[in-house]
Amino acid sequence: MEIPQNLRKRMEQLVQNTIIDFNLIGVTTPEDAAKRLGLTIHNGKLLQVDGVFDEERRVILINDNVKLDQRKRFTLYHEICHYLLRNDDEFFSDLNDLYEDDDEFRKVEERLCDIGAIEFAAPKENVKTLINEHGFSIHLLFELENKYNLSKQSAMWRLAECAPHPCILAICRVDFDIFPLIKLVPKEMKVESAWTSEWTPYKLRKETPIPDDHPIWATYNSFDDYFSIKDH
Repeated sequence: MEIPQNLRKRMEQLVQNTIIDFNLIGVTTPEDAAKRLGLTIHNGKLLQVDGVFDEERRVILINDNVKLDQRKRFTLYHEICHYLLRNDDEFFSDLNDLYEDDDEFRKVEERLCDIGAIEFAAPKENVKTLINEHGFSIHLLFELENKYNLSKQSAMWRLAECAPHPCILAICRVDFDIFPLIKLVPKEMKVESAWTSEWTPYKLRKETPIPDDHPIWATYNSFDDYFSIKDH
């Protein structure tokens, strides 16, 4: 779901203000951030979700099934953002006025909490500094993964968001035919997920097919780790 730019920036600012107001600069774990905010974290059994925030008891509950550290870290920051959003009376009230349909409101809140979580995990200004120091390249993707303990998807999202120019980063999926019975033959490639910079005038939709003559096919067939296309 596409979130208006002004709401995105407002959520980011909420996180940035919280980091300053609660002296979270240098705090590198969501567990420590939650403690500073007076929130308690418990693990438990949840259905279909990684985490929930109990507003009344100020408790974050994390699903026992979340084993990956990167996923747990992002989920904790996401639930912290539910707390921040619901305790910002003006922001929360404005959202209720903008999105009167309950289902739409929940989707917007979830998306905003994702935006807040990535700002906690990998602050935008820090990522922009890395880009300024090293230049924008796919190599930074791996540095973001390691430096901020991000999943590849989150690192790609952050790198694309902070790009100083039009940019699309995508994860693609190859579908296969079995031909003959014991041989897998690539049939088609489609976009699994994609992220764009704010300078990019269009989006790359999920399930978009990749043309047979696109350079990514040559890269796939060569087993290279990555590729880039220079401007013509």
